[in-house]
Amino acid sequence: MRLRWVEMGLKYPRTVIISDAWGFGLIETKPHPLWMVRYQAIRNKALLVPEYGAMYIAAFLRGQGLEVEVLNLVADVFGEETWFRETEEGLPDDHLSTAPIGGENALIRMRGYLERSLKSLQPEVVLFPISIYYLARHARDMLVRLREMMPDAVLVTGGVYSTLHSGEIIEDGAADAVVRGEEEWTTWELMRA
Repeated sequence: MRLRWVEMGLKYPRTVIISDAWGFGLIETKPHPLWMVRYQAIRNKALLVPEYGAMYIAAFLRGQGLEVEVLNLVADVFGEETWFRETEEGLPDDHLSTAPIGGENALIRMRGYLERSLKSLQPEVVLFPISIYYLARHARDMLVRLREMMPDAVLVTGGVYSTLHSGEIIEDGAADAVVRGEEEWTTWELMRA
């Protein structure tokens, strides 16, 4: 693993945690039937809620004195309610959603925000949770894209899916480490390595 913060003489690495990897995945993959009008309220709540495990890790690391920047790829970018509302009224429940959050422009904005943020912050460590099974393939592909964006960063993943499929994730070649189980202490130990 590339622990370049030690070589740079830093006590702890600059760290970014992506708090809503699954929200990003929902917008990129648009799984059926979640993008139907009848599921608008559930979908919007799912998009706006960060992954609680990731937020817990961020809070724990901050409590240990580590500076952690939290990137929420949905809430940080889409603060206006109009992104989540249907643009056409009176659509039947089984109609595909017309909310702008499901459009190509939303995806372009999210990807741009992620790239600009990582370029600006230049983290030594990026924490990227993979918890939700139906988005796992997407999340693993996203790790590969993160590796391409941040070739020198240490990429760490965790979460339910990562815990149970750590070997496969490491074989993908993008993640440097998978923290398993109760991840706060393991992640903290990694940061102090």
